Amino acid sequence: MNYLQTLFSFFNVPLFCVFVIGLFWRRTTAAGGFWGLLSGTVAAMVHYFVLYRQGIVSIPSDQGANFVSAIAAFAVGAVVTVSVSLFTEPRPAASLAGLVHGMRPPDAPAGDDPWYRRPAVLGWGAVVLAAACYVPFSF
Repeated sequence: MNYLQTLFSFFNVPLFCVFVIGLFWRRTTAAGGFWGLLSGTVAAMVHYFVLYRQGIVSIPSDQGANFVSAIAAFAVGAVVTVSVSLFTEPRPAASLAGLVHGMRPPDAPAGDDPWYRRPAVLGWGAVVLAAACYVPFSF
């Protein structure tokens, strides 16, 4: 489990960071995403292999070190993604329709979505379904 969490802190956390920023901020660029992903991965590896394994930073457990590596990866990845994106040219807004939160595709009707296309209805439905499956088996 320690090995898997170490790999997740190296690779999944920076990827998640760049994905979330790109999903909610239309100004994110491809260069910002690339350098954010790369720098987040490098930051997690530097923390784990250089600071933690060499004894420069004292953390009581491997899982704690993985957690701190994940925090470093997310923080560095976010800062680099935003910084690089601010200095590079963004894509036109028309090409981001349907990809970035809050930007509807041009052919989509505004506000008349059926129930199965409404995130709030689907989200609460998932919560109710999870609770319905959990309650009978928890007692």
